[in-house]
Amino acid sequence: MLPGTRRLYARRVEPVLVKDYLGLLADAPGGASRVLDVGCGPGDLLAALARRWPEVRFDGVDADPGQVRLARARHGGAARFRHARGRRMPFDDGVFDLALATESLHHWRRPVRTLEEVHRVLRPGGRLVALEGRGDETWADVRRRLGTPFPLVPFMPLVYRRRGYGEEAIEQHVRPCFAGSPFGGCTVAPCGRWWRIEALRGTAPVPPRGPRDAPGPLEGRS
Repeated sequence: MLPGTRRLYARRVEPVLVKDYLGLLADAPGGASRVLDVGCGPGDLLAALARRWPEVRFDGVDADPGQVRLARARHGGAARFRHARGRRMPFDDGVFDLALATESLHHWRRPVRTLEEVHRVLRPGGRLVALEGRGDETWADVRRRLGTPFPLVPFMPLVYRRRGYGEEAIEQHVRPCFAGSPFGGCTVAPCGRWWRIEALRGTAPVPPRGPRDAPGPLEGRS
């Protein structure tokens, strides 16, 4: 994102989305002591969760260094934010109870590899909860939710045409990615205009990963 776009997104878009996220994550962190947000953006979600559960330690990673700088400036006291790609994160094995991915799954260029990495940093019994749009929200719907007038109107429809998944994409892309990862599968539930996708980190030891896997079926969906 360009600097001006980041600030605009953080000021006008993210707060609206976070309201939805909080409703869908009402059971989070569910007894967790440490929570990771993969693709944390400007950090508003972690800041809101930290206000609800101050006893929990929150970490966020994002591939955009500008988003990380913005998150640190806005919410540095609520969570630790790091510049890192989801497929190579600077954490030890098994340190998180819960991983979140709110509208970031569709940005993962190597989704199976990223799922391997999320699985690695989760404790046995930990879980991943991902939220993705259902792909049926138009730009007009978005503008009504965000309020008008809204700048960057020529730019934002391009973003919203590519966000979210229809049922066909869930079956042909999302489920196979999870099935091909150490999670072995996932549950997918429609929640209003969102999908809630969950996967559990099993308790059995995970064998060492072999040579670099080929890109997953979501390759290029960004």
